[in-house]
Amino acid sequence: MSRPASQRRFGAATPVIDAAARAVTEEVFGRDRDGRKAYPSAGGLYAVRGHLVQSYAGTVLACGGFPQPTVGAVDAEELRARSFGQVGGEPNWVVLTGCQPRYEHRYGLRGYRYLLLEAGHLAQCLLDAATRAGLRALPIGAFDDEGVMASMGLVGADQLPLYLIALGR
Repeated sequence: MSRPASQRRFGAATPVIDAAARAVTEEVFGRDRDGRKAYPSAGGLYAVRGHLVQSYAGTVLACGGFPQPTVGAVDAEELRARSFGQVGGEPNWVVLTGCQPRYEHRYGLRGYRYLLLEAGHLAQCLLDAATRAGLRALPIGAFDDEGVMASMGLVGADQLPLYLIALGR
């Protein structure tokens, strides 16, 4: 695939960048001193999960204490390819997935909207935290959904890929 005109380039993966990406996701997905999360969730369901795919270490970490639904290692290069060439270099990836049935059960058809709003709030918090940590961040909404599901081991799971966020320098 040829490089799109809008492609954003990230530098090489390093242990320092992996550590900064872990700190960013821990800040956003964790809880503050009062036990609150950094982003709102309709009904307090918090049905959006984060999966940190680290380019240098080649590992996948669950964000915020969620159980990790992926099986085996996820190749960061594979995720880059699933983003239709919008990203160059070796960023870390945060894959946001959502459990639509949790919201749909409580809110009916409107539940899907709440799931997307939660993912948007969470993504904004990640972008802000990345900036404070000295990282560049790029949210990506256009990607190969089925390919990301396959790469992450989510085929047949109740998790839908909602957003990809590239983190790096």
